[in-house]
Amino acid sequence: MSDPVSSAADPRSSKPFTIVSADSHVGLLPQEYREYLDPQYRDALDDYLEDNLVFQSMFRKLGYPFSPQVLDVIDKRGAISSGGYAGFYDPHRRLRIQAEDGLVAEVLHPGGPIAITPWADPGTRRVSEELRAAGTTAYNRFLADFCSADRKRLLGVPSTYPWPDMEAAANTVRWAAEQGMVGVYPARFAGAKDDLPPIYDRAWDPFWAACAETGIKVHLHAGSGKPQGFMLTRIKSALEKAGSGPDALAHIFENIFDERRPLWQLMWSGVFDRFPALRVVFVEIRSYWIPPTLDALTRKNEEAGGILKLTPWEYWERNCAVTPTFMRLTDLDVRENVGMDKVMFGSDYPHAEGTWPNTEDFLRLVLDDIPEADARAILGSNAIDFYHLDRAYLEGLGAKYGPKPAEILGQAHTVDPGVAEHLNNRNGLNKKVSYEDQRTEDAVVEDVVKALAQR
Repeated sequence: MSDPVSSAADPRSSKPFTIVSADSHVGLLPQEYREYLDPQYRDALDDYLEDNLVFQSMFRKLGYPFSPQVLDVIDKRGAISSGGYAGFYDPHRRLRIQAEDGLVAEVLHPGGPIAITPWADPGTRRVSEELRAAGTTAYNRFLADFCSADRKRLLGVPSTYPWPDMEAAANTVRWAAEQGMVGVYPARFAGAKDDLPPIYDRAWDPFWAACAETGIKVHLHAGSGKPQGFMLTRIKSALEKAGSGPDALAHIFENIFDERRPLWQLMWSGVFDRFPALRVVFVEIRSYWIPPTLDALTRKNEEAGGILKLTPWEYWERNCAVTPTFMRLTDLDVRENVGMDKVMFGSDYPHAEGTWPNTEDFLRLVLDDIPEADARAILGSNAIDFYHLDRAYLEGLGAKYGPKPAEILGQAHTVDPGVAEHLNNRNGLNKKVSYEDQRTEDAVVEDVVKALAQR
């Protein structure tokens, strides 16, 4: 038998961690969206249900739901086998799951492996603007009901639509603020070919203005900025290959370059200058790329004679944050350059590649040698500050549910080798990465010319 995996930092206090997941997911069972749809759209739901079945078939190919053999390794407390995935749509079950997993609150994004958002997701076929708006409205109605169970712990991120009526999207932002929600998704297909205008277009200004005025954060999540149906097409293609398995589908999740482009698009188009109070968070898009990208943008700005009002690094410091979600070691390596107040943890519940139900073991592996102060910032304090959450309330819950530093940091604990191997397989904890310098240079050159025209 192999030796358990151990961590190696000395704890400094006995105060439990207050853990907030800044990237988790919710949604309904697919057929249950019908009751949240306006009546005239209910007959159209069948196409969505068909697309959702294709989406779910991808997860089955990837080994989800987990087999009994895998559950014997990763589910020793029965979190999954007892029906824990019901927390995706049952808020009261979700609050219990949070506590069992050592969390006190979650930022809730649309969709997951059980169901994607009707007609407003990269995994659904291209549909009309009217259906996109209908599906978005149905999801947002459900989300409001879900979060009402405890708005301080269930932190909603609704979708926004329709287009071309950007005032309607701005009104959704204001509605979200009234509901006590913390962020919004911009329409997912901004900048996609033959679809919505890119986010540097002036048409988006009413949306940015509403976000800045209300304090609602803009969430740029993996999968944004791509054509509607791109994921559906890739899945179908992979599944049609003879003998296709996890390797044939892995690329669907790894291509997250285009989601970085708003970083420089918002700088060069003047959005951050017109709306200095705007706050944008890059979610599930990693963080290793941020320092070299900001350095490259700095050189670009200097070559252009300092056209930006602030430096790229200053825009990042004022306007941006990042949630690398199931953090890899390469994400933690750059935390000080990114900014210790800019990095947030995400569990990605209930995705198969997320940390639940092994969050504490995941944290032991990935945080083992970092200072306690850094761990506290990443695990919860940064999210509390960024989203202006109720610190006293959440720290009170952390005192009851959160693990102590000695349970996460230091050498007084071990991680079962089978669990460690599975976490590495599903999260890529030790995966090596390289900065795509030429690809970034090409994208920046292409985008800056267009973005400058909008200043």
